[in-house]
Amino acid sequence: MLFSSVEFLLLFLPIFLILYGLTPKKFKNMTLVSGSLVFYAAGDAGRLLLLLLSVAINYMFGLHLGFNGKRSNSRVYKRIYSKAEKKRKILFPVAILFNVGFLVWFKLFPGDMGLPLGISFYTFQMLSYLVDVRRQEQPRENSFVKFVTYVVMFPQLVSGPIVEYGQVREALSERRFTAETVADGLKVFTMGLAAKVLLADPLALLWQEIQVTGFESITTAMAWIGALGYSLTIYFDFYGYSLMAVGLGRMFGFELPMNFDHPYMATSVREFYRRWHMTLGRWFTKYVYIPLGGNRKGKLRTIFNLFVVWVLTSLWHGGTINFLFWGLGLWLLIVI
Repeated sequence: MLFSSVEFLLLFLPIFLILYGLTPKKFKNMTLVSGSLVFYAAGDAGRLLLLLLSVAINYMFGLHLGFNGKRSNSRVYKRIYSKAEKKRKILFPVAILFNVGFLVWFKLFPGDMGLPLGISFYTFQMLSYLVDVRRQEQPRENSFVKFVTYVVMFPQLVSGPIVEYGQVREALSERRFTAETVADGLKVFTMGLAAKVLLADPLALLWQEIQVTGFESITTAMAWIGALGYSLTIYFDFYGYSLMAVGLGRMFGFELPMNFDHPYMATSVREFYRRWHMTLGRWFTKYVYIPLGGNRKGKLRTIFNLFVVWVLTSLWHGGTINFLFWGLGLWLLIVI
């Protein structure tokens, strides 16, 4: 169920807004989770249990990786912390391997049903949560309902943006839902809907027409028009969807991160990918590039770190050789 579909706009969203508004404050997370599961089931009902299983396992990982308690210099505290830390050192790589293996398996072997809906986004969100909790940058989430809400809230579940736990932690406990927040979110949602329906979809028809005609039969001018049309299609489609996600989040009291910042105004490839799908870029920077050393260990090491990031980025987008060439090509341009 797409945000731009008639089913979502005229059926799901109005009904959900009414139910969410009528729900008492302390139960709004449960309503949001319930609505999100219905939304997900409408698009990929066969993989709903897979999503819930992944969420439950990562919730348990988080409980054991996080340390709940105030720091102290007492011997008892140090002894308890030391024992817990030994377990975490073993459990943390297990948790990372579980999530990476979970994602890689379905990327390489999607089966007849195809890739599970939203798996790349919700897996990366839970990975970021586990790393932040392990580093003690964020407290562990003891409430299962809040953790599920963070992962499966439908505005960002299927196509992002990739939300870090710290960006919504406070809103999971306390947020506003008023006519003003709904109106503000609706403005942003409408802008995204316009980008998708009025720009991306018509431009996509141009690209489809060129594909039907065949590349051997089109003129040079038409080829350039097609390339421009395709570039604008993927931008307005993804940008529009991301804007709709931010707008929906605002309606329900969440401030989701923006995903695009005028990337076609960039003056270099490096700047372009700082403006395009920004939450993915920040994710790889924070959880891969910087831990590898970033640009602090010399030029050759920086080039290698960038290589790792772009190989992983290509695998995240798809497990085909085309995406690998795409990632390596961008890595080469950025290095140059």
